[in-house]
Amino acid sequence: MGIPSFIRDLFFPPRCAICGKMLGIASGSPLCIDCRYELSKESARICNGCGLDQSSCTCLLPILKPEGFLFHVKLYGYSSSNRRSYANRLVYKMKSSQRQELYDDLARKLEKTVLASVTTECSARSLTPVITYVPRSRSSVAKYGFDQAELLARALSRRLAIPTVTAVRRKHLSDAEMKSLNAAGRFAAGANAFEANSRCGVGKNTLLIIVDDVITSGASVYWTAKTAASLGVTDFAVVSVAKTY
Repeated sequence: MGIPSFIRDLFFPPRCAICGKMLGIASGSPLCIDCRYELSKESARICNGCGLDQSSCTCLLPILKPEGFLFHVKLYGYSSSNRRSYANRLVYKMKSSQRQELYDDLARKLEKTVLASVTTECSARSLTPVITYVPRSRSSVAKYGFDQAELLARALSRRLAIPTVTAVRRKHLSDAEMKSLNAAGRFAAGANAFEANSRCGVGKNTLLIIVDDVITSGASVYWTAKTAASLGVTDFAVVSVAKTY
């Protein structure tokens, strides 16, 4: 920690990004020890498909398997109805907080599994990895001033030295409108929600790694990939903080 950061923390002590508890000076984490412990327990949740814990699992949702997706790296299981879940609380904090150290910490936790998966697939298929993200609605960006998926994508990009591009843009539909729909409704709405960015530089022989904070039905990731496919991309992967169980 540099002297300016030390002085800042001395007079304005940082607080845990989840519970708000005051952190020690030079704590090295945006989360308190209790929240870190609870999240570590939730990351140990076992995947029914591969038998690995969440932070090691790369299993895909069935909807994504036929569409050129190669793996899905995630940290935690997630249930929107379980408000006591620390993963739930973390995801909600991400939607309203742009604390850079939080995104850097999440990228650090994702790094090992993402790097191993990217290295394996790119070597086997002669692909070049590029990171993108599911874009937040324009109304939410205007309200909060940032896109949480983009912040996570760029934090991961810095750790892995893989470029981040805006492969698709959101055309319409607010987050509130999407939340009001069931899984089938979200899937149908996603067909017209995005448009490809022809200047992003991705195409054939690209492994497009799509980042989002939480994957529920998989509709947003599915349609992000479908839209990017118009640029020539055929190989995709997903990285998220959490996945609904």
